[in-house]
Formats: sequence, C-alpha cells, structure tokens
Amino acid sequence: MDIYIVRHPETEGNINKIIYGKSHYPYTTEGKKQFNQIIESVKEMHLDKIYSSPLKRVKDLAEEISQIKGMAIHYDERIEEMGFGILEKHTYKEVDELYPEVYKNYLENYRTYKIPEGESFPEFKRRVLDFIQEVVKEECESILILSHGRVIKEILEFLLNLNSGQGWCFKIKNGCIIQIDYKKGYGQMMLK
Repeated sequence: MDIYIVRHPETEGNINKIIYGKSHYPYTTEGKKQFNQIIESVKEMHLDKIYSSPLKRVKDLAEEISQIKGMAIHYDERIEEMGFGILEKHTYKEVDELYPEVYKNYLENYRTYKIPEGESFPEFKRRVLDFIQEVVKEECESILILSHGRVIKEILEFLLNLNSGQGWCFKIKNGCIIQIDYKKGYGQMMLK
C-alpha cells in the first residue's frame, strides 16, 4: 500500500508561533504557494481513498483535492491536531506569562500532562493510533492522509515501526508530502 501523508500549508498561526490545535488561522502567502504545489502533486497520484482532518486549514485543501480527483473525502476527527485547551491561541511568550504553572508542567511532563480544557498526550496518541491501525487494514493500493504535524509524527512512528517518541526526530514542514510504501506491517519511507 502506498500511503501519502500531507501536512497542511503554512498559516499565520505557524509563522507567529501561536499555539493552536483546533483554532483557525488563514494561509500565509507561502502557504498559498504550498497549497498550489500540493494540488499539482496530487493530480499525478493514483488514489483509492482520501482521509482528512476536518479542521479548516486542512479541510480547504481536502475540498480542492476532492474536486480535482472526483473523489469523496473521509473526514476523521482522530487526525485533528492535539487540543491545547487554555493554551490555545496564545504565543509561547503569552502562555509563559498567563499560565506559568501550566506551561511549566506541560514542558516538563508533556508526555503525561493534561492541559486544562485540552487533552493529554496519551489521549492524543491513542486516537491517532486507532485511526492508522484501522486504515492499514483496508484493501487499498494507495491512500492520501491530510493532517497536522504532530499527527503525522505519530503516524510515521507506527508505519515505520519506530519506538515511542522517535517520530519526534522528524521535522514535518508545512506543505510537505511524505510517501510510505507499507507492506505486511512494515513501512519504508520513499525519498525523492
């Protein structure tokens, strides 16, 4: 199975170093270029199924791909970005000033700490793993997954049989396309 994984184009939230999981920020000028580059790349792909996060920064891209490919999009909340609760829509500097204890706990214990009104990393990881474990059981030759940086790191960890935490060694840039050749429980990353 060929699995193509795409991170959403760059947004104003990305360049302004804003913590945001569920919130919406518009694409930057660079993000609009990335959007068009992704569309051009996807035109050439043979796809059996397309999955997308339902969050706007990904959904806009999914809708355009759906029109071009003439395919339905399967929106799945399990591949939404992590929920950052009270930290949402604040810069790191603001969070340090507004919620110093929460921020300290998050930085020191991010693998277990649950952000107030948000989700813990284990909750996030579980939903992403539930999604990808279900997807790889499907009878498809080629799928496209449109999602977010943290989600993609967890998906790569699973597909490449990495130890927990090793997916974080990847820097997933906005607008990037990753191809994984996945067979019999083992994935290989295809570099171009």
